[in-house]
Amino acid sequence: MNLSIRPLNKLTHQHYELLLDADPSEGVINNYMQRAVSFEAVNNNELLGIVVLLPTRPETLEIVNISVTATKRNNGIGRQLLTFAENMLEKTNTLGLKSELGPLALVNFICIKNVVFE
Repeated sequence: MNLSIRPLNKLTHQHYELLLDADPSEGVINNYMQRAVSFEAVNNNELLGIVVLLPTRPETLEIVNISVTATKRNNGIGRQLLTFAENMLEKTNTLGLKSELGPLALVNFICIKNVVFE
């Protein structure tokens, strides 16, 4: 698989479906998307995943949403999105990356724990 992670320039219905999979509140999504930096994972122009980073405190980025298309899970896409987010720390001279988990984020927690915190 030739995965490419690129800036998300225009939010589509397909992006919303992924975002809603990890965060069931469209209002909350609309709120943070106005302030966030978002990236999409694509393969041959097929959307496979999304990661949304929100600058919070000085020198801190928060992963407010990360999601992978259901049929493409368990292929390392989430891990690549998290690694990409980690690399953003270096590029932006940011000191910390955090994630606050909601009730639907157990799978994301396992992935984040394995990649970021170990």
